[in-house]
Amino acid sequence: MKRAVVLLVLCLATATSHADARRAWIKSVPDAATWKHYSKVIGSDEVGKFIIDIKTNDIYFIDINLFNIHADFVLGVLLKQAWTADNVREYNRNYERVKPKFILGYLTHHLKIKKWTMAFWEGDKIGPDDVIRARKRLDTSFFIKDLPFRPDSPMQNKIAPEVARKGLKTITNDEVYKSSPFQAFTKGRAVGKLRVVPIGTLYENLTFARSDIVLLQESYPDITPVAGILATQFSTPLSHVNLRANSWRIPNAGDKKAREKFGALDGKTVYYEVTDTSAVLREATAAEIAELEGRIVAQKTVKLPPANLDNAKFAMLTRMRGKDATIYGAKSANLGEIVTANLEGVRVPAGFGVPLFF
Repeated sequence: MKRAVVLLVLCLATATSHADARRAWIKSVPDAATWKHYSKVIGSDEVGKFIIDIKTNDIYFIDINLFNIHADFVLGVLLKQAWTADNVREYNRNYERVKPKFILGYLTHHLKIKKWTMAFWEGDKIGPDDVIRARKRLDTSFFIKDLPFRPDSPMQNKIAPEVARKGLKTITNDEVYKSSPFQAFTKGRAVGKLRVVPIGTLYENLTFARSDIVLLQESYPDITPVAGILATQFSTPLSHVNLRANSWRIPNAGDKKAREKFGALDGKTVYYEVTDTSAVLREATAAEIAELEGRIVAQKTVKLPPANLDNAKFAMLTRMRGKDATIYGAKSANLGEIVTANLEGVRVPAGFGVPLFF
């Protein structure tokens, strides 16, 4: 009887393992039902992700409901590596023109216009040959054939003509969204100072305050924390900027005529609201400005817990945790957490903390 129970448990464990593996990724998407399982609707787009192994030409369609970004799957599943600075730096080389291990791509079903496209992260320096290679591999493993390439940055726009000359159809974001001058990515409302970013501004020169509402006129690979985003050039909902806005839960939309509509408000404190069908941007009222100023003051106010002056014991870092900050100070307590985490590649010299008692 015990042997039967053990066998049953083993069978269930194996079945669960197989189910989890299938849930995480598959090597082909044969039909719309499978696509629904591994994709996600964001805004008016249905999106999915794929990864191609440069060496083996294997392709992985990953469940984006489980893996927020490609790196989560590559490091955690394929390479089984810790999320360390060195490993992430090595992984990021796959966004260079010459890719050492992987091609990392997106698939998008644009529901409003009933079109499908293949794209790559806007910061990816992918070349024409790898775009062609990705499309050929998708033709053998994805149920929608002849996917057009959709450049997602000015850098990728430069290679689009060569991709087209090699026989692969291309489609721009303007063409995808030509029937929709407005696109809501994240609904919400905010009050802040409007910053209109001039055309030609380099990504390295983008600096914003957390209370800024920014009007972007070009695609950028990333953005620092802001209160709201409005863009004149639309991009995939899975672009890094749009993912940031979604995770920060700030209003974010695309409006082709945003510069003409709202440019005169540059530098002023505004009220910004994004709904499914429109964006409202106007000068803020006195009450809204007062509320914003109150939030800014609150954000700058650091509330410190009272120090524990009753403990006179010295302690090694290995014995400290974050909760001990009131006894030994934040730096010592945080070092104790790092030591306890025992992270690969992170070394903290042996040490001890002197309590605030002294």
